Amino acid sequence: MRPRLALLLGCAASLVALPLRADAAGERIAVAWDDVTLQGRLAAQDAAPPYAFVTPTLSLGGDGLVRAELARVLHLSRTTGVLSLVDAQTWTVAASFALGAAELPRDIAVIDADSAYVSRRNACFLWRLDLESGARVDAVDLAPLGAGDGNPAQDTMLVHEGRLYLQLAGEPGTSQPHALAVIDLASETLVDADPDLPGIQGIALVGTGPRFKMQIVPGANQLLVSATGAFHDDGGLERIDLTNLTSMGLEVFEQIEAGADLGAFVQLDGSRGWLVFSTDLLLSSHLHPYTFETGMDSFEADVLLDYFVPHMVYVRPSNTLFWPEPDGVQPFDGTTGVPRADATPLPVAGIPTDLALLASAQVAFAAPAWAYAALVLGIAATGLMRRV
Repeated sequence: MRPRLALLLGCAASLVALPLRADAAGERIAVAWDDVTLQGRLAAQDAAPPYAFVTPTLSLGGDGLVRAELARVLHLSRTTGVLSLVDAQTWTVAASFALGAAELPRDIAVIDADSAYVSRRNACFLWRLDLESGARVDAVDLAPLGAGDGNPAQDTMLVHEGRLYLQLAGEPGTSQPHALAVIDLASETLVDADPDLPGIQGIALVGTGPRFKMQIVPGANQLLVSATGAFHDDGGLERIDLTNLTSMGLEVFEQIEAGADLGAFVQLDGSRGWLVFSTDLLLSSHLHPYTFETGMDSFEADVLLDYFVPHMVYVRPSNTLFWPEPDGVQPFDGTTGVPRADATPLPVAGIPTDLALLASAQVAFAAPAWAYAALVLGIAATGLMRRV
């Protein structure tokens, strides 16, 4: 057989065996919500017009938070203490683990395909969870960072460049320092953020108790955290230098600029972002832009009554901000804050509890093992044919 024909036949056989990728250029938003019966639900909507749901709706535990990692969506119900692993391609529950509601699980941080960390509010140890068996071990002792009874009040986590950053929330009225624990993932040991002081220190915060999801500032080795503690205190959005493990101070001041309770935020680039502040006399959520240079802008893109916004998602390629509302998710222009003209809030028949961005690589169909085998056979066949 002629070599060129053999090469074409071999490659054709390999390509036929590989499935097409679905929606390889787009993103999706995983939406968790509680329905009117407080049953948790989970589905994914397209991040492009018309922003429709593109998956079945799964019934899971209530008050769910979602994380999207490694072709999976992790749904942690803070009501039931059940962690569900959802295959992002088939949108089916691949596994579930009963962590226990009494453990007060707060967050899940995936480390690799096989393991994740679980933070718990009333515990000194950070759990390492085996994502195959569900086995849990006490991986990191955080008691050195606690105060009083040694409870460090674990909360939300973020993984970045071989380290885990863990919020030590602290409860109002306690002596718990407002700080971020720094954990070296290779050794599972605490990193001392201030060697000049005795003992092991976390990153000391200028603001009050940290909460909500943290974000890396694009283009910088910096972390932004909502160090906003209790209602209308001395907290705000705080920027952290991850090279020196020190606070750079508050970028937005809760008491001075918002005059209310700062909460969730989303960082667009190295300077700009959107934040939400809430009032408690009449529960409301207010959407405002901010910059590091000027702080919070007085422009209000939206206001919601009787709803506390837990999180927002920004899709960079389309410059779209996804803002949860009491009955769905509304896309906004990320620059102007104007609702997208081609969309209305996507109804979810309930109250959104969390959002997570699924990148295009997570929603593309992965090639099964037989496809890769066919690819190898095709290449081998090409080599044999060249020898004929």
